[in-house]
Amino acid sequence: MLAKYALNLGLGKKLLKNARNVEYLPSRWSVADTSKNLTDVANHMRIACSVADCTTLDYGESCMQWTWGNISYAFNSYYQLQMQNSQSCDFDGLGMVTFLNPSVGECRFLVGVTDTTTAHSSAFTPP
Repeated sequence: MLAKYALNLGLGKKLLKNARNVEYLPSRWSVADTSKNLTDVANHMRIACSVADCTTLDYGESCMQWTWGNISYAFNSYYQLQMQNSQSCDFDGLGMVTFLNPSVGECRFLVGVTDTTTAHSSAFTPP
């Protein structure tokens, strides 16, 4: 998997390199359940993005252009940060786990990495 950003620190051709031997979580993602009424989803997105990285949803970024994708990206970012804990994808029944990669074009839905150095527990579960 490639790094999120190609970063040049002004050291000529020396670019940062991807970490080696990174262990990823299983290929599964949390997405918005489009069969549900998503009109009251803003609070869930706010909670997810207050903890997880939702910078790709900002204006001009790769995932800002499609509404249900914004919701799904926020849900997935939180879900991955919580080590794919099944409860962290619920969002009051508005989220669901999928095994099909929901990435579209440049909007890549990432899979989390395992935390083998410490015991990880969920900070909190969204309402």
